[in-house]
Amino acid sequence: MSYCSNCKQPISNEADRCPHCNSLNSKIDGILAKEAAEAEKNSFKGQMKTVFQADDKKQALLLQLKRAQQALTKEVLFTFFIVFVFIFAMTLTVI
Repeated sequence: MSYCSNCKQPISNEADRCPHCNSLNSKIDGILAKEAAEAEKNSFKGQMKTVFQADDKKQALLLQLKRAQQALTKEVLFTFFIVFVFIFAMTLTVI
């Protein structure tokens, strides 16, 4: 027997939600919070926070850029190349 983290009423350990206030079990809350923190860390915003909080910002930024480059597939690189060539060709014809 445990207690709801929201309303402090007793609930069974197997219950996913509190029968009194319908809030999630504290174990599930912990799992969801951990997943949200991991998603935040892997997002662009989280990566930039890591760079700004680092002592050596240049090294942290280079590390993040290297990780991003390693994540790119050949198809993505080819697509970037085609877009760049198209924009260059269109700019060249205008000039």
